[in-house]
Amino acid sequence: MKLGLGTVQFGMDYGISNQHGKIPFEEVKAILKFAQENGVDVIDTACSYGESESVLGRALSNEHGFRLITKTPFFKRKQVFVDDASIIKDTFYGSLRKLGQSKIAGLLTHHADDLLSGGGDILYNALQELKNEGIVEKLGVSVYTGEQIDLLLKRYTFDLIQVPVNILDQRLINNYYLKKLKEQNIEIHARSVFLQGLLLIDPEQLHSFFNPIKPLLFKYRQFLNSHGLSPIEGSLGFVKGIPEIDYLIIGVNNLEQLKDNLQYFNRTYNDSLFSTFKEFSINDLNYLNPYLWKIN
Repeated sequence: MKLGLGTVQFGMDYGISNQHGKIPFEEVKAILKFAQENGVDVIDTACSYGESESVLGRALSNEHGFRLITKTPFFKRKQVFVDDASIIKDTFYGSLRKLGQSKIAGLLTHHADDLLSGGGDILYNALQELKNEGIVEKLGVSVYTGEQIDLLLKRYTFDLIQVPVNILDQRLINNYYLKKLKEQNIEIHARSVFLQGLLLIDPEQLHSFFNPIKPLLFKYRQFLNSHGLSPIEGSLGFVKGIPEIDYLIIGVNNLEQLKDNLQYFNRTYNDSLFSTFKEFSINDLNYLNPYLWKIN
C-alpha cells in the first residue's frame, strides 16, 4: 500500500476539522515538493474541487512524476442524454488544460449513480473513447456502497475504484467487496480514512448532529488511549492493515500535516490490534456519508 494525496483543500474550504480554509499557493508548492521527495506518487483531484486543478497546473513542475487522477462532473439525474457525453469530454479536456497535462493516469466517474441512470452507458462509452485516445490510462468510479459496486460491475469494466474506508465505515470489508474487487485485478484507492476529520476531533467538540454516535466515539478514544495510539495512528494503522487496498488517499491542510501523516503511515503497526476495531463499525449512511451531515 502507498499513500496518495487528495487535493480538495487546494481549491476550496473543505473538511469538518479544517479551521484555515483553502491552502495558500506557496504552501501547496511546498506540499507537492515534499510529497514527491517522499514517495507519494498519486494525486487525486476533481473538476468539482473549486480551483484545485488550476492550482495544480500552476504548481506542478514539468517533470513532476505524479500519477494524476481527476473526476467527471456530476449529473445526478435519472436519465443521461447524448449531449451529456459531450459535456463529459469537454470537461475532461478542460481538466487537462488546467492541469497542464497531455494525458493523465486516471479518470473516475465522480457520482456512481450517473452510470446507473437511464442512458448511463452513454457516459461510459464517452469515457472509454477518451481511454482509447490514449489520454486516460485507467477508467474508474468513486462509490459509496456495496450495492453500487454490484450494479456497476454487472454493466461495466473498471481499472480503478475509489472506496470509503475508515474505523466507522467497514461495510466494504465486512461484506467482502474489497476481496471481490481485488480478485478482478481492480486497483483500489481508499478515501475518507479520517472521515473529513471527524475521527480526529474530540467528540466533546462535535456538532449535536453526531450525538447518537458520540458514545461510540468516546469508546473509540478510550481504546486508543489504552493502547498508546493517537487518532491519526488509529485511522492510518487500521486502513494500512487492509491488504486489498493499493493507495490510501489523504487530504492535508498544510505541510506539517503531510509530514506527520507520512511519518505515522510509515510506522509498523500491530495488525492483530486493528482487527479488534470491528466493534466500532456502523452502517448508518447519515454519519458515514458527509454529504448527508446536517451541521450547518
